[in-house]
Amino acid sequence: MSPGGGGGGGGGRGEPLCGQHREALKLFCTRDLQPLCVVCARARGHSVVPIEEAAEQYKAEILSCLRAGKEEREKYLESRKAEGRRSPYLVGAPIGSLNAPPLLF
Repeated sequence: MSPGGGGGGGGGRGEPLCGQHREALKLFCTRDLQPLCVVCARARGHSVVPIEEAAEQYKAEILSCLRAGKEEREKYLESRKAEGRRSPYLVGAPIGSLNAPPLLF
């Protein structure tokens, strides 16, 4: 069930192979979150989808998370800009004349 490399049957196009059966890993178990060959999937009763389908689902999920992170970052940077415009500590005060505690980061 573990991916193996190299020669043997099952594809021949450089596809990852099952270490136990030397078959191409064409399925993905949605419970174990592991790629499987057809033999492993049948033998153990896994809940499977085609590996390409699982890859597309994960790709969409990752892109969604990246977009959300980018939006959060943009909001944060905008809030920092707005704080900078309002803060008397950052506008027109010479460095060293501020009575603010030192930053600890």
